[in-house]
Amino acid sequence: MIVLFINAFHDAAHGALFKKQKYNEYFMYVLELFGSNHWLWTRRHINLHHAYPNVPDWDVDIKQSDIIRIFPNSPLFNYHKYQHIYMWFIYPLYSLNWMYIRDFKDFLEQKITM
Repeated sequence: MIVLFINAFHDAAHGALFKKQKYNEYFMYVLELFGSNHWLWTRRHINLHHAYPNVPDWDVDIKQSDIIRIFPNSPLFNYHKYQHIYMWFIYPLYSLNWMYIRDFKDFLEQKITM
């Protein structure tokens, strides 16, 4: 469900979910019901993901912690050989991190709100 909602928000942020732009804007307010912020998510996605796709430290959609290893040049820890197993249990916590930590950190970072 998380993936479906994120894809719907993605399309709405780009004005592609509904034919009428105002419906896309209205749909983005659903993020508020989940504890996120539609304005911040749109700025984060459009300004920093599409401007710097897959660029470490700039593409905020691929920010990571050391728990999961995404890039081949990231530090390799012994527990990463099990990430294909434990990721299924950690991923549902992603939305809690997004609402209670990441939104606040991103709001306070200057490059997010440009």
